Amino acid sequence: MRNENIKSFVKIKLLYARVLMWSILSFERIWIRLLPFFLVLSLFCSLSWLGIFGILGYWLHLLLLGIMLFLAAGSLFFLIHFRFPTTREVNQRLEQANGLKNQPLSVQTDRLCLENDEDFSAFVWREHQRRMAEQLYSLKTGFIYPNSATCDPLALRALCALLFVCAFSFSFGSLGGHLADAFDLRPLVDETSIRIDAWVTPPAYTGVAPLYLTQGEATQFAVPEGSNVVVRVVNGAGVTVKANSEEDAQEILFSKKNEKIALNDPIVQFETRLERSMNLEVSSRHKKQQWHLQMIKDQVPTIRWLEKPGRILTGSLELQYELDDDYGVTKAFVEIKPFCNQRKGASSLYKAPEIKLLLPRGGKGKMRMVQDVSAHPWAGSEVKITLVAEDGAGQKGRSKTFVMTLPQRVFSNPVARAVSELRRLLALDALAQERVLDMLSALLVRPEDGLKNITHFLALQSAWTRLSMAETEDDLRNVVDYLWQIALGIEDNQLESVQKNLKQAQAALRDALRYGAPDTEIERLMADLRQAMDDYIHALAEKAQDKSKSSNHNLSRSNLSEDSLEKKLDLIEEMAKTGSSVAAEQLLAEIEQTLDHLQVQKGNQGSKQNQSQSAQMKEKMDKLGDLMRRQQEILNETHQLEMEQRRGENVPEKQKKSLQKRQSELQSELSTLEKELLEQGFEPSDAFKKAEEKMNSAEDALEHGNNQKSIQNQSDALESLRQGAQNVLEKMREILKESGDSQNATRDPKDPLGRSLSSKPDQEGQEGIALPQESDQMHARRILEEIRKRLSKEHILEEEKNYLERLLHFH
Repeated sequence: MRNENIKSFVKIKLLYARVLMWSILSFERIWIRLLPFFLVLSLFCSLSWLGIFGILGYWLHLLLLGIMLFLAAGSLFFLIHFRFPTTREVNQRLEQANGLKNQPLSVQTDRLCLENDEDFSAFVWREHQRRMAEQLYSLKTGFIYPNSATCDPLALRALCALLFVCAFSFSFGSLGGHLADAFDLRPLVDETSIRIDAWVTPPAYTGVAPLYLTQGEATQFAVPEGSNVVVRVVNGAGVTVKANSEEDAQEILFSKKNEKIALNDPIVQFETRLERSMNLEVSSRHKKQQWHLQMIKDQVPTIRWLEKPGRILTGSLELQYELDDDYGVTKAFVEIKPFCNQRKGASSLYKAPEIKLLLPRGGKGKMRMVQDVSAHPWAGSEVKITLVAEDGAGQKGRSKTFVMTLPQRVFSNPVARAVSELRRLLALDALAQERVLDMLSALLVRPEDGLKNITHFLALQSAWTRLSMAETEDDLRNVVDYLWQIALGIEDNQLESVQKNLKQAQAALRDALRYGAPDTEIERLMADLRQAMDDYIHALAEKAQDKSKSSNHNLSRSNLSEDSLEKKLDLIEEMAKTGSSVAAEQLLAEIEQTLDHLQVQKGNQGSKQNQSQSAQMKEKMDKLGDLMRRQQEILNETHQLEMEQRRGENVPEKQKKSLQKRQSELQSELSTLEKELLEQGFEPSDAFKKAEEKMNSAEDALEHGNNQKSIQNQSDALESLRQGAQNVLEKMREILKESGDSQNATRDPKDPLGRSLSSKPDQEGQEGIALPQESDQMHARRILEEIRKRLSKEHILEEEKNYLERLLHFH
């Protein structure tokens, strides 16, 4: 048992010694054959680190590189004769290293030719193996002997090693080279003549000045999104420009055919757009510059309502909003969409009104504007209104959406009001042609009740003929326009024409201020506006005198006198000349609102009590008008329901229930309105009671399916509502006439809205906005003239020049 353990231990010891010796022999053989390659490689590295490749011309560089590559490849041919050591060679080397005699290693693996365990010779052979194995307990492999002298008798390897270490230390200096220089085949140029300029130009809408990357030692820059990154290389053949994304290290391509290396052109320019943070690198054969450009993301603009969209009695839309953006909003507009169509598949003949919003200075802040939409075919319809702001990058922000009835012109003549409503119905639905024809026919049945002018009757008859012959949408649009002209002619032809000219003059001046028209054009448009205002004011005065001889409509008593108007027009012109176009546009909007206020409140001189009473009256009349409009809609839908049933069409029960419910709600709201009028001292007439009864009868008829009776009751209810509204309106006029206005204007000069015309902080207007006086504008203009005069001088300090230029740019 003990002999077997000794034999196993010897086998393990022997196996370990043989494997180790096999590795030593293999390394000694391959080292001799790889030594020439290592010598060539060390020489190549030494030449690169010493900068030899960087100072050679193109052809010498290419030649030296070719020689080094050839020598390296040729030195590898010595590996052809390499072979791994055999077991016999390993045994011999072990026996030699340990001084063993009689080949004890070979004996362990040798066998007798005729082996027989019972034979005496076999017994002797095993005893011989045991005795030889005793010599293997302390086998040693020895050390590696590379024998480099046989391959390098001159000891050049020592010189190459010394040169390698020295060159490696030299490479860390300013003149040291790099291993990559050997493969850099760009032409050798005088780097003192190379000029590299790198800068970033932010988008114009940001107002950020360009950043020059090569001007200082800074390498970290924060740059707005969308900036233009430019690298210009002069006399820099072989200069490489690279840009990599900071997020994923992806290479960013340049606009110059996606090239990265400047060729032999005298001037080469690389450009790219900054859409993400990047690392920019510009390198020549011996220099390298790097910059990190951190992108500042452009935020989406925001716009919000300060107040819900309102209406002015003249049919103008009042908008109060606030804009905000990191670089300022460049464009804002109103998006208007129909809230619901009158019928499924309705096709509007006109697009929604296009309203461009006024922008505050700097593209951010609070604003208020008034837009006249009374003449648009959609006026009087329920719409969804949303404010949209857009910045210079094209990003859009949206406000909360409100549902409202688009303001419309208020017609006092019932026939004009009916024609305007027919125009709206036809404009919103091209398929309502037959329905509008029926309604026009109804207007023409008894012309003596509402048409006192034969011209109006003939115009309506012509409109009916045109509409009946219309075949295309263009024909229908012509009829819509014609109906509007008829409504205006019935209401007040002369005043409407003058008001239209005034609106056109205001719009022309507003566009000129917004888009920076020259001074001569501003002067011409101001003259047109003055003439239009004079005509409008005189037309209002004539109309007021015709209606009431006893009322006092002298404009000189109100806050809006002709002298004050002239002063404000001069102030607008002065603002436009001094470059304050935004302030001029705001003042023009104030005058527009005042003129609208003057049209409705003829001769009212601003008593707070009267204004409050007028507002309450207006609210009640608006509610009454809304009730009449909704009753007309129910009547129209009931008539449509009756026509569908006559044609044998299947009418959903849900539609009938909806009409019945709406009629009941309308009756309830009328009852509530009567109570409110009674609380304010207006005794409701019997017409409202009759209207309630007719509404109740119409609801019962709808419940029992008697559409004909329901239509008759709804028509009677609508007529009673009109009579009641006329009675309430007459009582309101009597109250306003009796209350009058006995207070004079305040001593301080006022603007058209009754605010103090002063730039002092303690004399701000009602809305906290101080309007500049004429002297302020003249003073500002004198300052600008003095700045320009100073800049025109030849001898001026650079610091003073920069300061004056900034002042001029600010103004």
